[in-house]
Amino acid sequence: MAGVRTVQCYLCHRHFDVPLRAMSLSCPWCYQRVTLDDITIKSECYAKSMRTCGRIVVQKRGRLCASYIEGRMGVEVLGQIEGPVRCGTRLFVGSTGSIVGDVAAPSIQVEPGGRVDSRVMRLGEGADPVPESSVRRVPAGLNNTEAATAPAAPPTPGVIVPSRRAPRTSAR
Repeated sequence: MAGVRTVQCYLCHRHFDVPLRAMSLSCPWCYQRVTLDDITIKSECYAKSMRTCGRIVVQKRGRLCASYIEGRMGVEVLGQIEGPVRCGTRLFVGSTGSIVGDVAAPSIQVEPGGRVDSRVMRLGEGADPVPESSVRRVPAGLNNTEAATAPAAPPTPGVIVPSRRAPRTSAR
């Protein structure tokens, strides 16, 4: 068909055809609204999550901080990304690019000078996504970007965390 392209839903991972000029629509399989267009980051961008069936490009002076980043048609990093990254095709990190966060992609290309600082890196066709349930949520209205991008720290054995309730007072 003329004027049609095939995309993959980032929620149910099924392929379907969409018009070339479409920017968003509902997936015919899971009935959820999905974004189709490519996203280009030219300066600082802080987001709860950034997901698209298209590509995500972070330009040289761009910086993307999000708790979940997914580009089904690929991710290209020439600037900085902070947060877990998942892509459906190739992940490209240029010589000026850096990623701080977990990565899941079928393939990755890092040019000399590019940096990937990741605790977990899943590569290959069977690369499972970074489970969204493991992504740390930040309450709405909180403007602390460090809290939005910092991974949840595991509890330290032997450390007692005080409760938030007010201490009991004795009525004796």
